[in-house]
Amino acid sequence: THRRRGRSAPAELVVNCHPQPLKLLNNSGAWLCDGDAVFADSGGCKRGLGADDTPRAKFDGVLRYGCHAPSGGVPDAAVGVPPGVDANDFDLCDKCAYAAQPGVMMRCRAGHALELTSTRSGAYKYGWFCDGCKQGHGEQGDERYCCVPCEADWCKRCVVAAQALVDVQTATTTTTVDGDVDL
Repeated sequence: THRRRGRSAPAELVVNCHPQPLKLLNNSGAWLCDGDAVFADSGGCKRGLGADDTPRAKFDGVLRYGCHAPSGGVPDAAVGVPPGVDANDFDLCDKCAYAAQPGVMMRCRAGHALELTSTRSGAYKYGWFCDGCKQGHGEQGDERYCCVPCEADWCKRCVVAAQALVDVQTATTTTTVDGDVDL
């Protein structure tokens, strides 16, 4: 276990986007966060460390989780690994690794679990409005995070923005989303 800002960082994390647990690695050498591919539909890497032109100084102090198996050790088509990503040379920054854990759950202000859905029936027949950015969404298949008891909805962009505002620490951490998130 490594320590960072007084907290312990787990030596290994189970994530949704790789078939093997990712190990806490030394941050030396050149690497890029594969969070750009993992979270491609919601803004990419949580720290902005996925582009080839990212200044090396941005990586200072960032915890790095990865899988560096011998070539062919993990098939590239392994469950969860984004298309085009080398599963044997896979890295995530700490924020992306924590966000990719199976137990990280989003909740509304009232504490209800948010459900990712694209339901288009009843009140949603003609679309919906995001309670965060106030933008209307009416495209068929638009997914949203929905709190059924509160009748509240958030687009993926607003949920990602809310996740970026918190420092997710463990797989049991709960991120609360409200309608006042600044984008």
